[in-house]
Amino acid sequence: MADTARWGITYPTGDDPVNGWLQMQEIAEDVDGKLGRALEVADEAARTALGVAIGAGGRGLTVLQVDTGAPWMWLGSAWLALAGSSGGGGGGTGSLVRYRAASAQQIPNSTDTVVAFGTATATHPDITRTTVSAGHGFRFERAGVVSGVAHVRYATTTASGVRHAHVVLGDNADYLGSGGGGEAGQPVPAVVPFGPVPVAQDDVLSVRCFQGTGGTRNLEPATGGRWVHLAMELR
Repeated sequence: MADTARWGITYPTGDDPVNGWLQMQEIAEDVDGKLGRALEVADEAARTALGVAIGAGGRGLTVLQVDTGAPWMWLGSAWLALAGSSGGGGGGTGSLVRYRAASAQQIPNSTDTVVAFGTATATHPDITRTTVSAGHGFRFERAGVVSGVAHVRYATTTASGVRHAHVVLGDNADYLGSGGGGEAGQPVPAVVPFGPVPVAQDDVLSVRCFQGTGGTRNLEPATGGRWVHLAMELR
């Protein structure tokens, strides 16, 4: 008898004696003991290697990482930490962060500008803040599914023209959401909800502003940065 590489399920080989019913019983009992169980992997390196091996065709496979006791699901291109994993907290709680602007940021005309969030009000090691151009990006230290909302507000101006904010993943490659307006004489808020969307480890999310009023415009964070802020959760 031999065993399959992934689940270790016993099967007969050409060298085994012909004993059909006993062999079928052994196979059935072997499978019965594994039904409803997650596949066990030793550690993160083994889980990563398994994802590479099964690729998109293995989407939906659930594993238990033995060294941490964390359950994970393969999404076809990245691992999703399930509720109770070491990265996502217990009781179904994800990794939550909140950031606010520390000061009024200038947004040049016709330039895609990364928004700066200088004040952290809630942090988590699964999502780390990093400097990107004039502002900040947020790097995911593990794969998962992210959702959240970004809010920015342009200060009042007599000029008209588009004033937008958008949430992007990567180097301006994947737009997750956009919002804004162009009214003259009014402050322009942009509320941008995004997700849920799968992210891979080391993906970077940022909030960016673009305006076309003909001159530099300021964001208006107000007291405590409550008008320019970002909140998101990684599960």
